[in-house]
Amino acid sequence: MSRNLKDFTRRKGFRSMDRLLSEEDGTARLMSDFQIARRAGEVIQPVVKPFRLVLDFSQGHTRYEDHTLVLLAQNAAQLNRLRQLVPRMLAALAVKGLPVTDIDIRIAPPAEPEPEPIPPAPPREHSIAASARLRARLEDFHDPELRATLARLADAIAPRPEERAGQLRSEFDEAGNDARRLLEALARLEDHLPEAPDPRLVPTEEDARLKPELTGVRDRLLSKLTRRVAFEDRLGRLRKRAGDELLAAESARFQLGFAVESEAGLEPGLGSGTPEPSEEDIARLEHDYLALKARLFDLRSEVEALESALDASAH
Repeated sequence: MSRNLKDFTRRKGFRSMDRLLSEEDGTARLMSDFQIARRAGEVIQPVVKPFRLVLDFSQGHTRYEDHTLVLLAQNAAQLNRLRQLVPRMLAALAVKGLPVTDIDIRIAPPAEPEPEPIPPAPPREHSIAASARLRARLEDFHDPELRATLARLADAIAPRPEERAGQLRSEFDEAGNDARRLLEALARLEDHLPEAPDPRLVPTEEDARLKPELTGVRDRLLSKLTRRVAFEDRLGRLRKRAGDELLAAESARFQLGFAVESEAGLEPGLGSGTPEPSEEDIARLEHDYLALKARLFDLRSEVEALESALDASAH
C-alpha cells in the first residue's frame, strides 16, 4: 500500500465501508454521504474547469466525510492549484446549501497496473523424428511409470493419422533441402582444395636417378599431388552420397503425391494424379525418413570434418 493511501485510510474520522455498514443505519448514511459528495462535485466543477486541470469532479474523485469534502488530485501541481481554489469552491457549495465546511485535497494513490495477459501456450508441434527418438529411448528408463509417461508423450507429439502424409511431405521436402545445402557446401569446398602440380611436370624416377638433385623436387611434388588426389576422392564420395540422399528424398515425395522437380518444372504425368499412399506405404516411408535423417546427420558431420581438414592443410 502506498504512503498516500495509508495517510488516506488512517486519517482521523475516516470510516471504511465495513464500519459504515456495521453502524446503526449505516447503509442510509453511506448513501447520503455518497449523494452529497456527488452533488458537491457537480457544484465545484464549473469553478475548476477554466483552469484545465484534466479533472472532472462531476464524475467522481470526491468523498464526503463529516462536513469535509475530500478531493483527489493526480499530482502535486493539481493539488497546489486546487488549494488556491478552496475559497471559491466553498463559496459555491454554500450557495447551493450543501453541508460542507472544509475541503481536504489529497493526491490519489497510483492505480494498480493492469496485469499483463498470459500469452497462450504455443501450439504443440508434431514431429515424426522427435516421436521416434523418444520411443527409441524408452528402454533406457527402468521406472515403469516414467516409461509410460514418456510413451504417452511420444504418442502426443506424433502426427495424428490424418496428418501423417502431410507431415511426411514436409519432412522429406526439408530433407531434400538439407541434401541440396550439403551439395552446395561441397561445391564451395572444391574451390579450397590444396594446389597440386600437373602430373606431367613431376620428374620421373628415371629423371631422379639421372639427376639426383631432382629427387627432393620429385618427392615434394608427389606429396602435393597425393594430398590433392586424396581430398578430391573424399569430396567426390561425399558428393555422390549427398546426391543419392537428394534422390531418395525426391523419390519419397513422388510416392506421397509430389512431382519430382526438374529444371523444366514438374515432370509430365506426375503430381496431382498420383494416388494417395496407403497406410502401409506411409508406415514404410516413415521408417525410410528416419533412416534418411540419420544418414544426412552423419553426412553433415563428414562434410564439416572435410572442411576442417582443408582449413588445416591451408595453414
